[in-house]
Amino acid sequence: MRIWIKGTEIPGLGMGSTFKRFKTWAPNSGRSVSGVSTGRVLYKKWKAFVKCPMLTAAQFVTLRSLCEEEPQYFAVKVIEDTGTEYDLTMYSSDVEYSRQFICGNGEVYYQDVSVELVEE
Repeated sequence: MRIWIKGTEIPGLGMGSTFKRFKTWAPNSGRSVSGVSTGRVLYKKWKAFVKCPMLTAAQFVTLRSLCEEEPQYFAVKVIEDTGTEYDLTMYSSDVEYSRQFICGNGEVYYQDVSVELVEE
């Protein structure tokens, strides 16, 4: 899978990244006392769970600026491994990472960088 935000491809996209379509159910949907499922799906939204195992400082800054700078809703292009292509308008969660490494030569790397992209 490959993902672009505002025309820029996400660097270092990891194998743990996923692209799924989730259902949002109408109010009062669920299971009745008898165990029968009731209700209906209101709509479906695409979500991309972006995971980058390791990014340089420059790559991290680029990803964060793509997600955090205006506009809040932005163009996202996803090409699945099957070749299926999606052009969506999405917004993002906060960009997170688990650890920052500073090497002896001053280079900085960010480990386990993640962000969620959600269809508008």
